[in-house]
Amino acid sequence: GLIVIDDQTGRIISVILPKPAIHTSEEVINIANSLPEIKNFTETIPEVEVSAYFDNFTREWDVYYFSNILYDAFATVTIDDLTLEVLNIYIELPDSIPSMSVDEINQLIMSTPEYQELQAYEGDYIFDYYYSNGYWDVYVSNTVIIEAFAYFYINDASETIIQKEIYTPVIDPTMTISEVISLVNAQELTQEFLANYSDAFYELSYFEGQWTVYYYSEQTDLVLYAYVDDQSQSIIEIGLMEERLIPEPLPPGTPLAVFHSQLIGK
Repeated sequence: GLIVIDDQTGRIISVILPKPAIHTSEEVINIANSLPEIKNFTETIPEVEVSAYFDNFTREWDVYYFSNILYDAFATVTIDDLTLEVLNIYIELPDSIPSMSVDEINQLIMSTPEYQELQAYEGDYIFDYYYSNGYWDVYVSNTVIIEAFAYFYINDASETIIQKEIYTPVIDPTMTISEVISLVNAQELTQEFLANYSDAFYELSYFEGQWTVYYYSEQTDLVLYAYVDDQSQSIIEIGLMEERLIPEPLPPGTPLAVFHSQLIGK
């Protein structure tokens, strides 16, 4: 919206509220998808996602196409909201396009001894992919054991791994996930939290001998937290805090670029 204010008096002269779009994002995306240039883009580029945004001032829609794997592949289509006329098409293509699919990359990595070694640790694995100039960077991270992850550098043309590294915890956990949760659930504060919030759910992680457990609920901004020592199998600290105060999780093995993530269960 637009607010006009008198500089001398500070009085609000007028308020212009934004008008909603005439057409929906679904309508403009369908128009963009029907364009030959965009059809070619989505058929050529793997793992493409699309989104549409409306600009109240220009009264135009921008439809964005980007690849979760190819960092330098994207397209935009600008469409007039009133007439649905296509005003502009912009397409950026990468220098090369991979021949291997994400499924083929997964199969190749999951057949390696390094990936099999990671299976000793509880938790699901997230595969993060980035392709550029004929090579794949792939990071495999455990969703619970922060220090358990691996890196693979793959030649797309030969479909071979040319570099691989694996990282495992400095101190291997002795407790299982179920044992950690049972210990935390046995605490009086946890039982009170679960009784008050029936939709409560937990997230946990392990790092350097310590488990961190958070219980969330859609009914409150409070979060129950518990720190558990793995060696003594005892509670270090338990309490309540506001969700906004929870520190950002550590990103082991996370590349600096934006990658496509696919959750793969054990």
